[in-house]
Amino acid sequence: MPAPRFSPTPRWIQAPEWKRLEIVCGQTIYRSDDGAPQAYILEAGLVKVAHRGGAGMRPSVQIIRPGQLFGDGLCVAGRSEEFTAHATCIVSGHLFAMPRGRFLDACREVPEVWHWFVGQMEARIDAAERRLHQLTHWRVEDRILFLLLEIAVAVSSSDRAEVPLAQHEIARHVAASRETASTVLNNLERSGVVELGRAMVRVPSVRVLRRRLSHLSGTV
Repeated sequence: MPAPRFSPTPRWIQAPEWKRLEIVCGQTIYRSDDGAPQAYILEAGLVKVAHRGGAGMRPSVQIIRPGQLFGDGLCVAGRSEEFTAHATCIVSGHLFAMPRGRFLDACREVPEVWHWFVGQMEARIDAAERRLHQLTHWRVEDRILFLLLEIAVAVSSSDRAEVPLAQHEIARHVAASRETASTVLNNLERSGVVELGRAMVRVPSVRVLRRRLSHLSGTV
């Protein structure tokens, strides 16, 4: 599976404090209890971050794409003991890593890094607003199709792709129950839109996914 890439790479990321690391599919990148939090920028590949909160908070899954910043507790002052996160590589590639404290120091000391960080936060806000719109206006089927389309386009340049997510992870990402997501995926498989595998979904045709979402004009 070809790895999506981050290009162009910011000049400041070549500083010696950043370590460029290879990651392989299935590798754990971090857990919240590691004790040495890092800031990460994904250069190539895909990463999923599973979040699990405390009482009353739904588990969620976030997909990290090339060029995005991620890492436990990066954007909050301190971290709730009830909050945990687990980052796993789902498409092999490379990332840059730096101790979280050093990265936050760089944000304060180097204007170029600070402006980039602000841009990352603005992009997160935009993504959250789009996600909220989807959750309140789109059917579960449309949310699942859109997720599959986004990842299929990211991992493959051909019309066929494999989305490396299990059904329960898809359910978490689209904020649906596991039963509802499973029903939708089974119906899509019977229609020939997807093929279900173990911890993955095959997309026989990206063009078919686009057609199924054509009623969402201007979105896909």
